[in-house]
Amino acid sequence: MQAKINPKCHSGKGIAYVSTGHFLPCCWCDNLHPKVRNYFKTFGFFDDELKVENNENIEDILMSSTWIDYHKVLLQQPHKASFICKQNCGVGFDLKKEKR
Repeated sequence: MQAKINPKCHSGKGIAYVSTGHFLPCCWCDNLHPKVRNYFKTFGFFDDELKVENNENIEDILMSSTWIDYHKVLLQQPHKASFICKQNCGVGFDLKKEKR
């Protein structure tokens, strides 16, 4: 079976508003593990232009290239998704072999 992600954030699990003033795809992504946090930083979720206070509405954030590209990765390139996404929404991943 090919590994894939069935994103719960696509089927009703709500986004997470975090203490930095940003949104993340879900509460599991708001993880203090350095590699998980760095994944979302590198992807751009913590960029200043995605802070709630710097946007007119939430839709501007959720329709940003960061968010769109992230959801494309989940569906089209699941092997590049965050460990936390693979752990909580993945099917067929060998997580023992993956570095968190």
